[in-house]
Amino acid sequence: MSFRISCALCCVLATPIAFAQSDSELDEIVVKGTKTEQSLFEVTDSVSVVTAEEIEREPVADLYDIVERIPNVTSAFGEQGFAIRGVDQRGIGGGGSGLTITTYVDDAPLGNQTTFFGPTGSWDVEQIEVFRGPQSTNFGRNALAGAIYIRTRDPSFESDFRVRAEIADADTYQLSVAGGGALVEDTIAVRLSADYRESEGFIDNTFLGQPADESELTNFRLKFLFTPSEDIRIVTTTTYAENFAGEDIVPILATDNFIDEVQYDTPGREGTETYLHAINFNWALSDAWAIQSITTLQNTNYLRIEDFDVSPAPIAALDRTGSDDAISQEFRVKYSGERLSGALGFYYVDVEDSFDDEFIVPASLLNPAIPPTLLIQRQSVFAQEAENFAIFGDFRYELTDRLSVLFGARFDEESSAETAVSTTTFVTPIPPGFEFLRAFEGSDASQTAADFDAFLPKIGLQWGATESSNIALVVQRGYRAGGSELSILDGTAVDFDPEFITNYELSTRSLLLDGRLSINANIFYADWEDQQVPVPIDANIPELTQTVNAGQSSVSGLELEFDFRVDNSLDIYGSLGHVISEFEDFPLTNPVTGITSNLGGNRFPFAAEWSANVGFAKFHEWGLFYGMDVNYRDEVFTTNENEGFNVVPERTLVNARLGYDMNDTYRVTLYARNLLDDDNIQFLNRPAVDQIGTARFGNPRQLGLRVDATF
Repeated sequence: MSFRISCALCCVLATPIAFAQSDSELDEIVVKGTKTEQSLFEVTDSVSVVTAEEIEREPVADLYDIVERIPNVTSAFGEQGFAIRGVDQRGIGGGGSGLTITTYVDDAPLGNQTTFFGPTGSWDVEQIEVFRGPQSTNFGRNALAGAIYIRTRDPSFESDFRVRAEIADADTYQLSVAGGGALVEDTIAVRLSADYRESEGFIDNTFLGQPADESELTNFRLKFLFTPSEDIRIVTTTTYAENFAGEDIVPILATDNFIDEVQYDTPGREGTETYLHAINFNWALSDAWAIQSITTLQNTNYLRIEDFDVSPAPIAALDRTGSDDAISQEFRVKYSGERLSGALGFYYVDVEDSFDDEFIVPASLLNPAIPPTLLIQRQSVFAQEAENFAIFGDFRYELTDRLSVLFGARFDEESSAETAVSTTTFVTPIPPGFEFLRAFEGSDASQTAADFDAFLPKIGLQWGATESSNIALVVQRGYRAGGSELSILDGTAVDFDPEFITNYELSTRSLLLDGRLSINANIFYADWEDQQVPVPIDANIPELTQTVNAGQSSVSGLELEFDFRVDNSLDIYGSLGHVISEFEDFPLTNPVTGITSNLGGNRFPFAAEWSANVGFAKFHEWGLFYGMDVNYRDEVFTTNENEGFNVVPERTLVNARLGYDMNDTYRVTLYARNLLDDDNIQFLNRPAVDQIGTARFGNPRQLGLRVDATF
């Protein structure tokens, strides 16, 4: 098996290719994140499916290692969330209401912070599915740009036990175990998984004399399987995870070389403590009818400590704590008849997100004429609540044996509210002549509320050109609710409208050479209205922003994937992604200077025009195995303004592995991540050309040894 990066370029794929024949067909892949499970061959969405075999084979540690190999998908802000087709999970440039991409772990939707500091390790994972393009009909809330669906291994009535030990550069260690079996034969089974990983990182804080970007992950998961009858299957999942890391932001000037030293007076730390609970209930009422209920609960406690001024001077710092609580309920009625199949249901989620901020910044933020040595301390308490209800349907009707109509819709209703209480004091005495600053002292409180609803239709046709190929055209509507936010500086309310996207997707799926070669492709074009984007409040501190609606934009491109099982011992795989993103109309007024400009013609931040991946996996009957993959990402801008000095250069990552498998019981693997030691810049933020800014880098070359045992 290989990393299957589902895509589609319709006319590429009809010509058979002459290779030596064998009986080693590719295994069928079942997509589980859709309302009804379907073969990847039948799914028209552009979805990449990464199987358990691939996850175990490749030198990957977490979800971020995996998405680096998927076209038109990348990490954003330096592994601080994801971007799909150039759209960051927090929206264009990182602003707006809710998310545009939601990550699910065992059907539980993760909040923003939990996505990049949560239970997203690759240990004991059964399958990962990355959906590109609007998923509002399928996943609903916060899926305008796509969704990531992670399914961990379910319990089985057959006993098994697995263990992994790993050591790598940067004092990286991993110890993981998993196993389970039947508690009551054919009725109750259990599975327990534990994963621990730590690393000192690659950056030193020479001012404090300690590692700057050390990390530590602890993840426990307990699952039960209940089958009280042949028709009923219940899986419960309880997950506890602690995921914390130091600060990986480094200063950067004109040269873009990796810097492994920083000098901060405040040691950075960020992470979460997360609890996830899920109950997945399935009841097959008959051969045609079934019902499914999915109940989830998430509780996350969040911490961030940051040196705002990125220097040894005690000028500016942030201390933030927060929590993210969510409870969701989905109910589906599924039908599979002779011609009609699909699901009808409802979804409800209640989300509460709050955080306490304490930060110190120079008073010159309020007025450049104020001495920068005058420091302001602001303590803020923010609380956000959102309640979402939706009814949905997603169906396929076979008009003929080869032609099917695809149709669905979702009615989505969301209400939200936000409250802020802030207290401002001066850390240093106010000098003579600046007594007017006393007006900023004291406490204030603000409150906002908003309600939105949307109708989100989906329609398409799928034609089975042959028994081993099909073509489909689907049009669907995506949506993200509007909202109201409170300024982090003065507590004033800022309202913004909902955003909509209409996506046109042409797909093709082909199986050639007796099922040994799969080629999948998608071509897409999307109109986007009223994107929610952040604009800086002050040019000197770009992290402080407010959200506005950008106007009109478009995004188009393609994803193409192939997987070729040459024979029982050799697999070759590859993929290609292309995205053209453009703000067509984006009038922007600087809230400080009042200068108006238009960003029409600019690309989206984190929108790489080209991305690609190619690799191979070779196995020998006597146990030797080896492989390599090369993945490429084109340059990207990190801001809406597309400044040339904030371009993240293109990068090429090469990963390799060599190992020996002893009778499918013991496996020893030597691996190299980033074998060619590419600088791999992930994020840049310079205030102007030739001025000092900050950057985030991916890891340099890392060599490791992994030992797996399965019993």
